[in-house]
Amino acid sequence: MKQVLQRIIFDYGGVISTPQDVDCVSQMAALTGLERKELVCRYRRHRDEYDAGILDAPSFWQAVAGDDAPLLEQDVLEKLRRLDVASWTRLDPAMVSFLSTLRRKVPWLALISNITPDALEHIRRHHSWWKLFDVLTFSCEVGHAKPSRQIYLSCLKRIPVPPAELLFVDDVWVNLRGAEEAGLRTLHYRSFYQFKKELGCWVC
Repeated sequence: MKQVLQRIIFDYGGVISTPQDVDCVSQMAALTGLERKELVCRYRRHRDEYDAGILDAPSFWQAVAGDDAPLLEQDVLEKLRRLDVASWTRLDPAMVSFLSTLRRKVPWLALISNITPDALEHIRRHHSWWKLFDVLTFSCEVGHAKPSRQIYLSCLKRIPVPPAELLFVDDVWVNLRGAEEAGLRTLHYRSFYQFKKELGCWVC
C-alpha cells in the first residue's frame, strides 16, 4: 500500500535546476587564470562559506583566485558573479512541470537550498517556481549551509509535524546524511525519471 506524504522538502541545485553548467565553469576558470580542475577545487573549498553568507562575493572570488593573486578588478568580479548565477539557474523543465502537478497532491512543499544572495535575487526576480513552496529556507538568509544540521532545523521549526513524517530530496550524499541526522527521511536524486519512480512509492 502506498503511503501518502503530507510534506516533501526539496533541494534546488541539481534537482530543480540542472547541474552546474560546465561552459560557465570554464569561463570562470579563464577569468581567474586557473586551470578548470583547480578552479573547481578552490570553488568547492570556499563555497559553503559563500552560501552561508560568511564570505561576500569579492572575498569568495579572491579566495578562489588565491591569496597570492592580484586583487580582482571590478569588471572581472562582476563577470564572475554573473557567470556563477547563470551556472546555477538553468531549470529542469520536467521537474518544474512535475512540481506543479505534485502541488495538487501534496498539501505542503518546502525547499532547503544552499544559495548565494546573487543567485537568490535572480531567482526571485526572473522565476516563479518558488511560489509553489510553502516554506523556503535559503542558506544565505539563515547563515548556515547544508550539510549543517542548523539549516534543516531552521526549516523544520516552520513545519508543524515531526521530522520523521517528512521526505527530503537532494542529489548530494553528504546533504542527505545531514538531513538524516536532523531526523528526516531522505531520497537520493540521481535523475528525474528515477526520482519520479521512487517518489511513486510515497505519493498516490
